[in-house]
Amino acid sequence: MGLLDRLKSMVSEMTEEEKKEFFEEMDTGEAPEEPAPEAEELPDQIECTTEDLAGIISVRDEMLSLKITFADICLEHDRQKEQMLEAMEAKQEELMKEVESIKEKYIADPKAREEYLLNIDPSLEDPSFLLRQSDSSPE
Repeated sequence: MGLLDRLKSMVSEMTEEEKKEFFEEMDTGEAPEEPAPEAEELPDQIECTTEDLAGIISVRDEMLSLKITFADICLEHDRQKEQMLEAMEAKQEELMKEVESIKEKYIADPKAREEYLLNIDPSLEDPSFLLRQSDSSPE
């Protein structure tokens, strides 16, 4: 919660009299003088009981569990991603072999095959062609 939200919350909880005093103080820029609390001298070390720490330990354990689960999910994601990339690469190779077999069917000279691209109509309604690449076409 931001500072502005906290101020709005505090103001909404004030009585009308408290609001009036608060805004008068804001206009004048003066804060009411409150007595300073007496400083209590504390020891350098304060022992906490296990009961006091139970909530912290519980939340810490839950956080650790969440981190482990997150790490497992990330590792599984990376494994699946790697498998998917390998499958895509295999399909790309298969596609290129199929294109090459079409070129072999229609073009006997292996060097001449390199000059042609397969142009397939996406709808497969119109004919598809092996088109010779022109030297001026962008690569």
